[in-house]
Amino acid sequence: MFHLPPIQSICKKFLFLLLPLLYACEKPATVLSYDAPEELNQYLYAYTSGYISRGASIKIRFVANQVAESETGSIAPAGLLSFSPSISGKLYWENPNTLRFDPDAYLASGKTYTARLALGKIIPGVPEELQNLSFSLLTQDQFFEIQMNGFESPDPSQPEKMAFTGQINTFDLAETSTVSSVLEARQDNKKLNIRWEEKSGGKNFAFVVEGIERKENASLLSLQWQGRSINVGLIGEKTLEIPAKGDFRVMDIRYHKGQDPYLAINFSDPLEENQSFEGLIQIGDYNGNLRYLADGHELRVIPAGIVQGMQRIQVFPGVKNTRGKALENMAIWELDFPAGKPEIRQSDSGTILPDSEGLLFPFEASGLKAVIVEVFKIYNNNILQFLQTNRLSDEGELYRVGK
Repeated sequence: MFHLPPIQSICKKFLFLLLPLLYACEKPATVLSYDAPEELNQYLYAYTSGYISRGASIKIRFVANQVAESETGSIAPAGLLSFSPSISGKLYWENPNTLRFDPDAYLASGKTYTARLALGKIIPGVPEELQNLSFSLLTQDQFFEIQMNGFESPDPSQPEKMAFTGQINTFDLAETSTVSSVLEARQDNKKLNIRWEEKSGGKNFAFVVEGIERKENASLLSLQWQGRSINVGLIGEKTLEIPAKGDFRVMDIRYHKGQDPYLAINFSDPLEENQSFEGLIQIGDYNGNLRYLADGHELRVIPAGIVQGMQRIQVFPGVKNTRGKALENMAIWELDFPAGKPEIRQSDSGTILPDSEGLLFPFEASGLKAVIVEVFKIYNNNILQFLQTNRLSDEGELYRVGK
């Protein structure tokens, strides 16, 4: 989080109350808090503080346009910025008025770090009480959730060989090497291999439980998880039935929310794609049109209209697998279709409104009775200052350049 030092009393309510930690050093450090000296505004514009991601960079931006004499990207001298507990990393000048620190590795989750800035070594002539400054950083607590997708056949010609897919989503950044220790899978007490793939962003990790075998009789897949490796005190277990060879049936039905919600019906065998599903799926009292998409073991049923409340899902005999075998028994599922959450979004990507007698700001809203609109005006003589830290579509630091 990027933190602005106090400029006037009306802004102070937006500041984080930082812990008054002092270093044991030759000169006590001034703790940046509500009581930080007002003259600090002459030297320090903003700094990273408060709750941050464990993978965040730490930046300090100075008021002067030209603080560093070195070129952009050059390593800053040692002793300008230090941390307690110590953090290994690279300190350099991101631009002539911004000092940036990139940790070598992710910081520990749920931990407080105190930064010490030797302002007197950067800007000569600062008052004695501003020679050394300290401020606190608190990394976010980690958490995770497990998303289970269902069974699939890696090779449709060998339906007796199965895999189970899902995803672990973490609240903050994590490494695949540690997330892979969260989950363990077994079939009848035999440990199974789990293949991992990190998705974009470092918070989503897809997994595939490999080597699942369909036997003559139904067996069990046990999934156990514990978050010790990522510093989360969460444990749990789920047991799933692995169907016997030749047992073609519905395994699970789930509702997927989103911009285009759909019903996901998971079967024990991969489905024949070029078949008609008309009349074979019934969603409670819904009488609208349905679209179907068969993908391996999963059949997506996409309603054209809105479905809400508790509904009885019926899958009738006649659905075929890739070997031409038809579903013999009807499957009945009770499923709750939640009402849509209140949402609002901009109708287009425009960010600049023309100056006219009547300004129109188009947006789309659902589930709302009223909308509060906050408007910032950036004056033409401040546009270049806005673009120093933003693109046209950004909205950072509006109080600095707008009204």
